[in-house]
Amino acid sequence: MKKVVYLFIACLFFYSTSTSALSWAYSFVVHNGKVYEVKEDITIAQSELGEMIGKVETKADEQSGKYFGNASNYYKIGTRYFEIKEVSTSKAIAVESKPNNFIKAEYLHEAPFHITDILYSGYTWIIMGVGVLLLGFVVLRSRQV
Repeated sequence: MKKVVYLFIACLFFYSTSTSALSWAYSFVVHNGKVYEVKEDITIAQSELGEMIGKVETKADEQSGKYFGNASNYYKIGTRYFEIKEVSTSKAIAVESKPNNFIKAEYLHEAPFHITDILYSGYTWIIMGVGVLLLGFVVLRSRQV
C-alpha cells in the first residue's frame, strides 16, 4: 500500500498542467459578419465619421480562437463602430479606441459561421414571432370548430 502512495506522489511531481492562450497576430473587430483588422497607426478625424453602425458585443475566446456576433479580440464590450464618410463599410470602418479617438479598421474577410450567430440575428426572432402567431391562430381556430 505504501508503494502505491509513493508512486502516486511521484506521479504528481511529473504531472504538469498546461495552460495556453492565443497570441493574436493583429487586433480585430467583427461587424455584421465581416472581420476588420484594426490599423492602430491610422487615425480618423471626427469630421470624417458618419453614423454609428454598431459596437462590440462579445469577446473572442482566447483559448479556442472562436468568436461570434459583433466581437473583438482586443477591444472592450461596448466599443463603438462608425461609418467613414465616402468609404464603403465593405472596405473599412472606424473604431473608437478611446473617447473621441477613432482609428481605421480595414475589411479582411467574412467571419466564420457560429451557431450562436443565428440567435443574434433579427430575422430569427421575426420568424419565431410569426411562427408563434400562426400557431396561436391555428389553435384558436381549432377550438372554435
